[in-house]
Order: sequence, then structure tokens, then C-alpha cells
Amino acid sequence: HGASAPPLEQQLPPGLTANTSHLAVLVGLDADLMLLRCEVVGSLRCRDTSQTSVIECRIERSGPDIDGASFVDSAECTMLLCVFTGHTRACVGIGGEVEVVVQECEFVGNPR
Repeated sequence: HGASAPPLEQQLPPGLTANTSHLAVLVGLDADLMLLRCEVVGSLRCRDTSQTSVIECRIERSGPDIDGASFVDSAECTMLLCVFTGHTRACVGIGGEVEVVVQECEFVGNPR
């Protein structure tokens, strides 16, 4: 058995640790991830130089202090045919030099 990864709170950059209770998926460094027909309850966060494809997924209920899907640093993401629901902040938040494509997605039941 190898050493276990540090707790999520130690992996997040400063300022994001308060949001970990609503973080469902974190993609970082130079990871390459595809989510296909998944249900994400909480937030999806992509950072660093990660590349993510999110296809036919449902992203719901991220919580009051975190976006449904957030992209920072130089992350790249393509979201296709996804449904965002139950987000009290932004459904999709971006910052940095990200490249995000949101195509044929549906945004329903979001208070803002």
C-alpha cells in the first residue's frame, strides 16, 4: 500500500478550502478526464492545465458558496448536452486563461 493522498482541503489553493463540502469533482494538474452520462451532485472544478469533456451529464446542487462548474488557470473543457439545475451561484464560472465550450446545455431551476 502506498501513501494516501493528503486531505482535499490541503490540495486546494488558499481561499477555496471553505467550499470543499460542496465539491464533487476536482480535476487538476495536467489530467485528462471525460465524464459521460454522469450525475454530479455538487460542483465540478477544473484547474491548472487539465482537459475535461463533460457529455450528457447532469450537474446539480452545488451549494450556496460555489459555482456549479468552475474553470480556472489554463483549464480546457467541452460541455455538451448537459443539464445544470439547483445552483444558487453561477452555473458556470470561469477565470484565468481557460477555454470552455458549452454547447446544447440546459439551465433549469437555478434561482439566479
